[in-house]
Amino acid sequence: MNISTDARRRAFWAVDRLQGSPVRRSLRDVEAILAAPRSAAVQSFLDRRLRRLLVHAAATVPRLAGCDPDRLASFPVVDKAMMRDGGADFRSRPYLHRELSETATSGSTGAPFRVLRDDVKVRRNAVDALALARAAGYDVGMPMFYLRREHPTSRLHAWAENLIDIDVGALREGSAPREVARIRGTRGPVALIGYASGLEALGREIEALGSPLEHVACVISLAESPSEYLYRAAPRCFGRELTARYSDVELGLLAQQRPGERPYRVNVASHHVEILARDGDRPAAPGELGRIVVTDLFNRAMPFVRYDTGDLGRFAVLPDGTPDTTVLEEITGRINDQIYDTADRLVPVLGIVRDWGAYPGIEEWQFVQTGSGTYLFKQRATVDPERDRALAEEFRSYLGQDARIEMRYVDGIPLLRSGKRRAFANEWDRGAGTTAQLAPAS
Repeated sequence: MNISTDARRRAFWAVDRLQGSPVRRSLRDVEAILAAPRSAAVQSFLDRRLRRLLVHAAATVPRLAGCDPDRLASFPVVDKAMMRDGGADFRSRPYLHRELSETATSGSTGAPFRVLRDDVKVRRNAVDALALARAAGYDVGMPMFYLRREHPTSRLHAWAENLIDIDVGALREGSAPREVARIRGTRGPVALIGYASGLEALGREIEALGSPLEHVACVISLAESPSEYLYRAAPRCFGRELTARYSDVELGLLAQQRPGERPYRVNVASHHVEILARDGDRPAAPGELGRIVVTDLFNRAMPFVRYDTGDLGRFAVLPDGTPDTTVLEEITGRINDQIYDTADRLVPVLGIVRDWGAYPGIEEWQFVQTGSGTYLFKQRATVDPERDRALAEEFRSYLGQDARIEMRYVDGIPLLRSGKRRAFANEWDRGAGTTAQLAPAS
């Protein structure tokens, strides 16, 4: 470990001690639970944690009034659209006038959704990220190269955390050699985390050079399902097995693979996960693919109870034939619509717009690829030509400056039979073999 990394690590824990060690205590909680998630003691503890959250939700959230805290099944299954349209009825009354953390996500419905979090949930998200990163090989203070499209971290915060951003859009435009050189020139163990497509671009550049990286501590992919190439190439390019992560904006970190493994270990310390049947709200049969429904154990300001993520998955099955609720054997998406840029390269749709909050007035939207290099953006929104021009410019920054984009106002976006709207659709007939698995949400 180099001097800079060691200094940051010591400073981080010193500040935590001065504040009463909230991070260290929460970190111990997460790591102890994840070390033995199926033990009777842990299961009993998590049952009590779940019940406390349900008691709070039933007593303070108008839409959940009358539900039985002793029966999770008495609570309704909800989704983004229901919680968005329900507004304050899905918020805890004691938190209505408190200052809360807020973020916005379009999610899979293509309609903006405001998520509110109290301070405890914000801290828990950070601790979950640290705990699971440590499980993959990361340690506090280590240089972390973050491959993403948005760079929300302030320069001071990034310096303190030793966070180095890599724009995955720039990788597509030819910056991979420069970024590989920057990683190679960084002293000490480093962490690589970010979009699977970005990690793949780095891997292909490293293979072209014929000189693998030798000081990578962990490789963590998120936002997109890793390709088979990335799983195979990670050890020979980065010297580490790939670790894939499953998360979303609303809930946080839901599950993560162990390095070199394909099943996802559920973050049961912070979330209770159910797999429900695709055609109803009953539990799926052991090993059956069903809807991933999550109860967040820490967000008391805006409780997410039995929240349908929109993804499909299945639990692993124990030797006695019962589902192992701590392991997701498979995670997939309900809709598979991939978008390609003007050079016929796959675009990570989860990052296709950096900040939807910068484009107010849009109630619903859908982005459609209609042909090679041609796209249609449908929106139910107030008419705003300046916003349309800005959006089209941002789309072209991802798709190519020669992209032909039609901006169209509509009365509404048609619903799928599932009741959801498709945020992204591909109507371009590219022939057989163009459909791939939809990545889990990030």
